[in-house]
Amino acid sequence: MALLESALARPANLVAYGTDVSVEKLGALYGVGVSKAHAFVDGNKRIAFAAMVAFLRAHERTLDVSEGEATEVMLKVAASEMNEVDLERWLTARCRG
Repeated sequence: MALLESALARPANLVAYGTDVSVEKLGALYGVGVSKAHAFVDGNKRIAFAAMVAFLRAHERTLDVSEGEATEVMLKVAASEMNEVDLERWLTARCRG
């Protein structure tokens, strides 16, 4: 539980102490944080993606990507081939709203 709580606290910490905060940046923190926390026995990437999309939707953003592209990106996040900055750029290019 502490692993998940830590991952979910990252965006709140940025809002409290950061200066350049965007919805996409916060979404990226959820996506990377939950994926890399390994708080679940299985499904960490799927849960991370779901949390990221739910956060974006709550802030009136729609992520326009195929299932295949989303899967590829979350696999890259999990393999440390994409970091928060990379994921933020990806989200910014694909979010509407």
